Amino acid sequence: MKLILFLLLIFCFFSHSHGTEHSSYTKLSVSNPADGSAIRSNNGDVSISIVLEPSLRSGHRILITMDGKELSNGLGQSVSLTNIDRGTHTVGASVIDSSSNAIISGSSTFSILRASQN
Repeated sequence: MKLILFLLLIFCFFSHSHGTEHSSYTKLSVSNPADGSAIRSNNGDVSISIVLEPSLRSGHRILITMDGKELSNGLGQSVSLTNIDRGTHTVGASVIDSSSNAIISGSSTFSILRASQN
């Protein structure tokens, strides 16, 4: 009986601390490019910036993707890209824990406008 109570206590402790870890972030957003924006860039240059509140916790990382392809997977909150094709693109960002679970995510859809080359 003591063993069952002990295991139940351990389960409750880890369940509570796990939930606290995952609910600790209040905001993750793609601040640049803004959602719905149109960027005129004949070179296809785009800077991607992420806002995270509070700051990244130890053992967590930020995954940044564009159109489903990984751009960054680490501590950085920004990425600079060149020669992005004209058209509509979606940037996604997630905070990932040590077990590769997404804790919080955000996204932004934007369009690149480039001059036609004849």
